[in-house]
Amino acid sequence: MEKLKKYMTGELCPSQTGFVSGQGVFPNVFRVIKRIKFRTDLKKNVFGLFVDFKCAYNHVSHSKLFERLSRVLSEEEIAFQKAIYSRIKIQSGDCSFSPNSGVAQGSIVSPAFFNIYVEPLYWKLNEHILLDDIFGYADDLLILCDSLSELQECSEIIEVWSKENNLFINKSKFAVLEFSNRRGRKLSLVINETFAGFPIVDHYKYLGVWLNQKLTLDTHISHMNKKISFIRSHLSPALYNTSLDFRKSLWQLFIVPSFEFGIPIFYYEQAKGRREIFEKMLRNSFKSFTGLKKTVKTSIVNLLMNFDLKERSQKLCYDSEEKWRLRCRGEFYKQVNNIPSPLSSQRNLNLCKNAPKSFIKFVNLQVNLCPYCAQQQVKSRCDQTHLQRAHNIGIDSITSI
Repeated sequence: MEKLKKYMTGELCPSQTGFVSGQGVFPNVFRVIKRIKFRTDLKKNVFGLFVDFKCAYNHVSHSKLFERLSRVLSEEEIAFQKAIYSRIKIQSGDCSFSPNSGVAQGSIVSPAFFNIYVEPLYWKLNEHILLDDIFGYADDLLILCDSLSELQECSEIIEVWSKENNLFINKSKFAVLEFSNRRGRKLSLVINETFAGFPIVDHYKYLGVWLNQKLTLDTHISHMNKKISFIRSHLSPALYNTSLDFRKSLWQLFIVPSFEFGIPIFYYEQAKGRREIFEKMLRNSFKSFTGLKKTVKTSIVNLLMNFDLKERSQKLCYDSEEKWRLRCRGEFYKQVNNIPSPLSSQRNLNLCKNAPKSFIKFVNLQVNLCPYCAQQQVKSRCDQTHLQRAHNIGIDSITSI
């Protein structure tokens, strides 16, 4: 295991980040967007080729796998692995057979085996494009090409190599997406048609992030709205008559990860309006889960959430760039290797913990009351000066409880 871990960190093609210790999906996603924007800011179109292998782990050829493992493991270690695979059986009812392809599901070394098995494809693609434009994560592969001829060459290489290595392309997840400048309208490809037999699309979900032709937040926001409504409606029974801390925990478990995947797009989003919509969606989802009224002040909601999208996006971008820098040098990423940054200092303040059930009712009640005369904010009962003071009072009346 140590040999495999060392090889994955220091010698494996750096474009592969899946199953590599200290890496993750965000180094790839941030790097993809950065490489695309580098071209589109110069008003150059770039073509993204998204590849997904169908049941990839089940079609790994044992003979080729052990041959490629010879540069990582010793002969005794490979013989030991052969002995293990020769004794694996798949049983269904009274019938059973010994497979001659595929890696063992659930084994801690299988992810490393698969990365080593597909590594020759990355080096073959590197003969035509830079490694900086190849993004691999497990069985997902994205390639950025500057021209249609380059796109054609890469698609042919992938098809030929896949057939030779017993891997099958998942046509339902194989797509070509052309990225262009925000103001650019000239496109080389027509949506819903095909290029070299592969469908041309205007958006694609890559590693949990929805990418569109202009790299805007619109597509991710659209899918997020549907997902939040679906999750919220199904969790309604669990949210009824429960503590504020429990509701916040469910929100962090089911909703926050979806926003985290949208953070790379949010970080590079240039339109202030779209960023504000994304932030408002986060606050509204928290209000929906906790029962807060829509008119509760933003400062109060932010204090209860304790989740700042802008600060979080800068932190993720910083960490992702550091991870990629160390990946290129063949070094293992640890948090202690990270240069201390003021952006990474977040207070672990949870005002929802141990809050009474009446807390939400109290906060909602304060929305309708004037903090000076404790009456309903109606012109006939509350002087307009009081309303103006209530608007400027800030968060003091809530945090003082």
